[in-house]
Amino acid sequence: MRVNPVSLIGIVVASALTGAGCSRSAHDFVEIGNKFSDARKHADALIQYQKAIQKDPNFGEAYYRIGLLEIAQNHGIEGYTPLLRAVQLMPDNDEAKIRLADLSLALLVVNPRHPKPLYEQTEKLADQILEKNGRSFDGLRVKASLRLLDRKPQEAIPLFEKANQAEPMRPDLVEGWVQALFLDNQIDEGERLALKIIAKEKTFRTMYDVLYRQYMGSNRPADAENILRLKVANNPTDASSFIQLARHYAFTKNTGAMNSILQRMLNDSKDFPDGRLDVGNFYSDLSQLDQAAEQFYEGIRSAAPSKKAVYQKRIVDTLLAQGKTGEARNMVDLILKANPKDDEARRIHAILVLDAGGSENAAAALTELKALAADRANDPRLISLMGQAQLALGHPDEAWNEFQRVVALRKDDLPSRFFLATISLNQKKPDAAQRYADEILALDAGNASAKFLRINALIAEGLYSRARTELTIMLRQYPDSPDLQIELGTLDVAEKKYEAAETVFLKLRSSGSADPRPLVGIVESLSARSQWDKAIELLNADLKKSPDSSAVRKLLASTAVLAGKYDVAMSQYQFLAAKAPQSVDYLTRLAELHRLKGDLNGAMAELDRATRLAPNDPDPVMQQGSILQSAGRSAEAQAAYRRVLALRPNNPFAMNNLAFLLADTGGDLNEAQRLAQRALAAVPGHPFITDTMGWIYLKKGDRASAAQIFSSLVRQQPGDPTFRYHYALTLFGQGDKQQAQEQVAAALKGRPDPAIEGRLKDLESKIR
Repeated sequence: MRVNPVSLIGIVVASALTGAGCSRSAHDFVEIGNKFSDARKHADALIQYQKAIQKDPNFGEAYYRIGLLEIAQNHGIEGYTPLLRAVQLMPDNDEAKIRLADLSLALLVVNPRHPKPLYEQTEKLADQILEKNGRSFDGLRVKASLRLLDRKPQEAIPLFEKANQAEPMRPDLVEGWVQALFLDNQIDEGERLALKIIAKEKTFRTMYDVLYRQYMGSNRPADAENILRLKVANNPTDASSFIQLARHYAFTKNTGAMNSILQRMLNDSKDFPDGRLDVGNFYSDLSQLDQAAEQFYEGIRSAAPSKKAVYQKRIVDTLLAQGKTGEARNMVDLILKANPKDDEARRIHAILVLDAGGSENAAAALTELKALAADRANDPRLISLMGQAQLALGHPDEAWNEFQRVVALRKDDLPSRFFLATISLNQKKPDAAQRYADEILALDAGNASAKFLRINALIAEGLYSRARTELTIMLRQYPDSPDLQIELGTLDVAEKKYEAAETVFLKLRSSGSADPRPLVGIVESLSARSQWDKAIELLNADLKKSPDSSAVRKLLASTAVLAGKYDVAMSQYQFLAAKAPQSVDYLTRLAELHRLKGDLNGAMAELDRATRLAPNDPDPVMQQGSILQSAGRSAEAQAAYRRVLALRPNNPFAMNNLAFLLADTGGDLNEAQRLAQRALAAVPGHPFITDTMGWIYLKKGDRASAAQIFSSLVRQQPGDPTFRYHYALTLFGQGDKQQAQEQVAAALKGRPDPAIEGRLKDLESKIR
């Protein structure tokens, strides 16, 4: 066979390269990585360092280089673990210890809680460095910085002085030293030292800032202005220094000087190529949004094409801050028209679509966010937005999963914990809500919203005394807060202090506020005492004053349902449905009223209308399945539940209901068990799903497992006749007629609904 010479050469070269790759050591990979790092090719460098670790998992130099690489990209938190591992593997490498100590110190400074393990780690590193060399500049500097962090300047200053003897007038040392002198009230000495380092290092900008804060804090505005003017003079091309001086003039209301500084930036496009952007951001920070927009629009006209989108995005931010969402969306469309792959613009577009409201917009936003997340699966911003979209679609379980992912990725994320706490409250899981509120308060001890959430959770959990104690403390801080007053009234209702509750709510109503919550509070107080007629009379009176109020009509309808006045409720929902003919919610509520009245055909007709309006909404279909199941139309109910799962595959209650029907009607028990197990995994410990699992065991002939489940359910919820019936049936199958009879008697005593009552009586006759 003849071989093409070129192909043969390619094969030989490829083999040689492969062999070379296989023979490389961990050290070789680090050397290659260092070259990439020097060329600022961070991703390529990281790959080489990771290859080194694959070659030798204990090669400390590779971990050290990864840590340095993360720090170079301002990924301090990500750099901590590899640096720590490097120090563990290379205990004699002082440079690695210094780098880790510096990073640990930086993380301590930015974390107001100063975590104890991190603090002790930093102290230990400084001690180890000083143990080897008692005059080590870095060991003394880190030790002094820790004492400064402790606000112990008398201990910090001698350490700074000793470090300065080792390496005189190092800027990274002098900054902390000056702060320690100021903290020790040695103002003149601190000022002298700061000015000395500025004279030596004119571009050492943070030292100007230390002096500026000292001057402003000691009421020396003239000196504060002068130090910023010196900063500008010594850093004539640094935009942030000019903006800082302009901000000072804005604070001191020297508008003329402020405008002069800003104009210098706008007139000098050579030194300040992003002048329009910087000045626009300055005005935006001052909430002078019209002036900000003027600069951004001018930036679009004058900037290079490559920077046009930057100005457009800032205009979007400005328009959103002004509440001009329509104009903002138009601007985003322009950005995407020029560059459809602009991820930031796509993210903003998804937010705007989501904020527009409605299930269709939420679904569209979710689709766009999922497409973005395909390339950035662990982006917490995208995951959080997907959670919000799922909430808007009425999918709390899916939203819960997304927010849990955010919290796992970002330990300090507060918004996601708020969402998780709110979902927990809505799902009647107050203990979980309290836990998330506590986590927020651990990160931000003064967070009033988290304290409010915690009070809500305590009330929902029935811990009224603790809730009142915490609420009283908050009311002292915010005595005029309507939210806290509402919470006080709600707590009074929960504790059956109805007159006190109504006093609170009536006072809020008399203030003339349009807030509907005081009316809701009064209605709940009356409803708690079964004073339905009085509650409905109050709502009708309000309705006469505001006949177009959807809020009052919905409250009247829900109150009438509780009172058993279904015709009153139906008339309200019919009125609301006529005013909002596209609302699926009102149709499903009307369907439920028809069901309560025993009109299953009327209920199904309303749900058919709902499914035609929203064919991809699983909720009406779920309701159809429930009605069909209660009517004994098992095959049709199963088909409905399968359709729900086609629309929302992870719906635990559709899985549960389908599993129960399969077991109850001689269907595939293995499929039923798989469905029930998936449902339990989604909602662990849910009693109805647990009951289904017991029912499947019973149908499979595993009476021991079934008895264990049903006995536990009966202990947990002794008033539920269905659990007792299933337990009695299991006991009867095991031959224990006496206990089975006791369970039937207890269930019948609770006056169960007719369907389960018939089954109980049939079993009772068999036992006898």
